[in-house]
Amino acid sequence: MANRGALENGSFELDRLLADSSFVLPLAARHGERQGERAPFSDLTLWGSGDYRNLSGGGDGGSVAYDGTVASGHIGIDAMLGESLLAGLSVAHGRGTGDYTDPNALKGELATALTSFNPYINW
Repeated sequence: MANRGALENGSFELDRLLADSSFVLPLAARHGERQGERAPFSDLTLWGSGDYRNLSGGGDGGSVAYDGTVASGHIGIDAMLGESLLAGLSVAHGRGTGDYTDPNALKGELATALTSFNPYINW
């Protein structure tokens, strides 16, 4: 219902579906284990999260006015390698666009994107 107007007039952006989203999916690949033993990578977990924000402000007292959006998403997989050792890899991607206007009538647009690959280990 929050996006009804945008859906009706065709201005809805798919990035909005990322807003405050997340999931965790244990893959539980436990085949081949013996009783009391854990197979390597038996505790795989796939996870992800996303976000979407509108940004606007400024324009008061001679400052630059801005208006734009930022969307980001993360997806990763990790595994318990031992009783107290977790290792994984995540991929993050974010992008943003915005318009700005300064008090001297200078106008512009800014767009940026960033993707990163992030190995991690937790002991």
